Amino acid sequence: VQFTQDQNYHTVLVEKKNLGLIDDAEFQKEDLKGDSLISFLGIGNLALIDYSEKPFDLIKDDKVIIMSDGLYKLVTDSEILRIIENSSNIGEAVRALVMNARKNAKKIGCSIDNITTALIKMK
Repeated sequence: VQFTQDQNYHTVLVEKKNLGLIDDAEFQKEDLKGDSLISFLGIGNLALIDYSEKPFDLIKDDKVIIMSDGLYKLVTDSEILRIIENSSNIGEAVRALVMNARKNAKKIGCSIDNITTALIKMK
């Protein structure tokens, strides 16, 4: 389950399209720049701060992953789930996630953005 909204240009474009401020053609043209971040740590006054006001219960053995776009751009949700479920511990899972991102980047011939991730297992 994704708990926060992506803070990139694509999110802004989807909102504009849903409000009727841009048409499909403009959306498609501008979405080529959709991965551009619009709010991130280190820029000073954050334009967006995303949080949930509705709490959710975590139970024993639940896992929470916090990651930067350097990981989620290169590893699909299903790959992330498979790696986390098949790893014997969270350290192994994090190493496998980063290794998978690097492998996927090499496969498609793109440079690797910064990869930051934290994986928490509930006790």
